[in-house]
Amino acid sequence: SGTFTMGSMSLELGRDADEAQREVTLSSHYWMADTEVTRAQWLRIMATEPWPKSERITSLDVPASNMTQGQAREFCVELTKIEREAGRLPQGFGYMLPSEAQFACRASSTSAHCYEPGKEQLADYAVFGQSSFDRVAQRKENKNGLFDMHGNVAEWCVDTVGVGEGRNVVSKLLLNTNPVSVLGALASYRGGSYNSPQQDCR
Repeated sequence: SGTFTMGSMSLELGRDADEAQREVTLSSHYWMADTEVTRAQWLRIMATEPWPKSERITSLDVPASNMTQGQAREFCVELTKIEREAGRLPQGFGYMLPSEAQFACRASSTSAHCYEPGKEQLADYAVFGQSSFDRVAQRKENKNGLFDMHGNVAEWCVDTVGVGEGRNVVSKLLLNTNPVSVLGALASYRGGSYNSPQQDCR
């Protein structure tokens, strides 16, 4: 919970015109998994393989990939059901995709990424500009203790945007408290992927 500035500074590399900064408030505490969902976790919950069969990757510790936003939502529903039945989930709690306001990637940094320029590099935190992804948690975590928030594979958010409106949710939020954009047909994703350039890993 807390209040923070969402959006990007006017001179930020890779910035689009619809990223004007605005103050938003999250009124409730929440938890986030510290790594991306791995293939091992996905297989255990969903028993499906949405990733390409042709990939020569044998490790199950790499992030699960190639699922739709709808499939990612289904994973959260199934995981919630399993954890509730096992008595490991407090009453009233459940797993869900984060909103863009909850994404927690930059972790209080005022730069385009989760570190301050000149002191560290994106490569310390992210798999990007490469031909394939890596096992989760092989780079440094951000100040929130979250790994791979930049690069490796992009993360689905619960928000949606309209066709032709651009992918940036911040300009489409109707509320400043617990904001979520749900007025469009295109699913929102953040963070960039292993093959993204640096400016897209935001």
